[in-house]
Amino acid sequence: MVGNKKRLIVFGDRRATEAHEAACLAHKDEYVAIEKIYFDRDLLLGKQSKEISDTKCDVYFHVCIMNVELKLEVIETCCQLGWSPASIIHPTAVISPSATIEPGVFIGPL
Repeated sequence: MVGNKKRLIVFGDRRATEAHEAACLAHKDEYVAIEKIYFDRDLLLGKQSKEISDTKCDVYFHVCIMNVELKLEVIETCCQLGWSPASIIHPTAVISPSATIEPGVFIGPL
């Protein structure tokens, strides 16, 4: 990890909007930046990953892509870059006290 500042990148298309909005509502104090980015593998492996990594922040990511193959590719790419998966939990979500929430999960509003 780079430092104690954290940056969250939400990858996806229009489906990522709900997760991005939930992250901004519920997690705005945890991250110095929360961004929504449309995934382009060539761009991410090139200039985009360098720009994101050069911010001197620990980078976290969340993937909101319905296509399972593409979603797995994005996760693999982000992990290869040393980024960590993040869960996003909407502030109105109802979660059982016995639930275990793993990294990379999105829990939407009630």
